[in-house]
Amino acid sequence: MKKILDYLISKLQDSDTLNEYNSEILVYGLEVLLYNGFTAFLVLGISLFFNELYFGTLFLIAFSIFRVLFGGFHAKTIYSCTIIMIIIVLGVHFINKFEFFHYYFITAVTLIVYCLIFFIMQNRYVYRKCIIVILFCTILILCNIPDMYTPVILALFIAEMLYFFKK
Repeated sequence: MKKILDYLISKLQDSDTLNEYNSEILVYGLEVLLYNGFTAFLVLGISLFFNELYFGTLFLIAFSIFRVLFGGFHAKTIYSCTIIMIIIVLGVHFINKFEFFHYYFITAVTLIVYCLIFFIMQNRYVYRKCIIVILFCTILILCNIPDMYTPVILALFIAEMLYFFKK
């Protein structure tokens, strides 16, 4: 990855479109873009392995949105972040595979999610965002679309857990 970034930067610097400051910003942006692309590819690969690409795609989209909205815990290195994400995705797929307690588990998680949102709403910064999330989840519940609701509510639950475990 580092070689690809160095090659791209050297090509852009040769064309005199970058100064040193802009190249540092570009390198950082490209690193983030490549890392997030790799992580998304990994999540979708795991979902494909579990034969649940639809579930994994919805989870990835919802989790990304909720992480941006709430913020929260950040790993110290890219490697630990990747490992944590793999564990989260494997856990979510594992939970989704067991049908016998699936309904009760998701119902319990939904209640916990609404309670946690109440505590998150105490932070004025995310108050309006929480109202939007509550409305969105309520609409999902009322529409009764379990194929869509389950990955979204699990993504919200994990994003909230990461919010509460932030340093």
